[in-house]
Amino acid sequence: MKKILFRILLVIIAFNLALSLTRTYSNYHSTLRVKHLPNTFIFDPTTKSIYLIGEDYKKHLLTYPSVLASYGVTPINLKLATDTDLALPDGYQLSYNQGTILLSKGQHYLIEGKQEVTKRPISSEVLNLLGYQPDQILEVELDQLPEKTGEDYQLSALHPEGSIIRSGEDTFLIENRQLRRFPDQIILGSYIDPTYLPLSATELDLILPRGNDMELKIGSMFQTENQEYYTIIRENGYLKKQGFSNQATYRGLGYQTEEARLVDITELPKENAKPIIYSYFGKRKLAPVAVLEQKSGQLYDGSASVDDQGIQQYYWQVNQSLDWLEGNILNLTGDQPIDSLRLIVVDKDGLVDSKIINPIAVVK
Repeated sequence: MKKILFRILLVIIAFNLALSLTRTYSNYHSTLRVKHLPNTFIFDPTTKSIYLIGEDYKKHLLTYPSVLASYGVTPINLKLATDTDLALPDGYQLSYNQGTILLSKGQHYLIEGKQEVTKRPISSEVLNLLGYQPDQILEVELDQLPEKTGEDYQLSALHPEGSIIRSGEDTFLIENRQLRRFPDQIILGSYIDPTYLPLSATELDLILPRGNDMELKIGSMFQTENQEYYTIIRENGYLKKQGFSNQATYRGLGYQTEEARLVDITELPKENAKPIIYSYFGKRKLAPVAVLEQKSGQLYDGSASVDDQGIQQYYWQVNQSLDWLEGNILNLTGDQPIDSLRLIVVDKDGLVDSKIINPIAVVK
């Protein structure tokens, strides 16, 4: 009887150990195949497509390249899509950010809606009364306008949906005809660029009912004085901070230092999510060699190259182009001004790292 019980006990222990190892390997394996974080814009050089990874963990195809600017993103901020990114299910197509003002062939339009987008003609007079500045208007071609057209927007004393407005020391987002307050500058900065100036609130704006305060944006990046990197996720309905194990892990996803806002750790959510623990480039040094020869002004001839057998693909981005040039050697012909070079490399596991090369610093 004792032998039987002992054998049963051994079986139970072995089963639990196997289950534990399976879970551990599964978690590690899923971390290896890292996908980019929510609210990250990615670029697929094969199809020349741009996607947003949504908070629903679906990839949303941008309807036009000009849509990118309406979210305050430039091509140099794009991340090279990994196989794991592209395996995400497709979501709705992403059009211009709600509240964007477009200009095409002399006519201004206001963008309303998210999944179903409508353009509403709006006059220059109304825009002036609402306080819009020329740098807050995005000029696009006619063929890049949303198809659906709504009625003219004529409310010169009420800012539209999606507007960020300020009254005294308070800043609000107008959403669902409610005012949602940004409680502090850290939360505000996770949504807008520090150089963006909110519109001045009107008396009619301030009559709108108050909604819930805004929270930190999912996928926003932060770093502490100890050079620890964190992003924000929502887990079981609660905001949590998710740490990167080190700078190599952070850079291994293609994120740059300047994308992370400096904060005190106490300004982030108290609860911690499971950290991102893997980066291929934590074990390697990305060391591009650039040899550039100045011709005239900022025109260059020469080449830039990288030698690393662990790399599967190399891409170069010249200035802020939406296109990547493939290959481990970039040949510069001297037919265009070069302000910046960016090297993006992909390893065998689909992980991405990148490095900005300043040509001015390496001219010979």
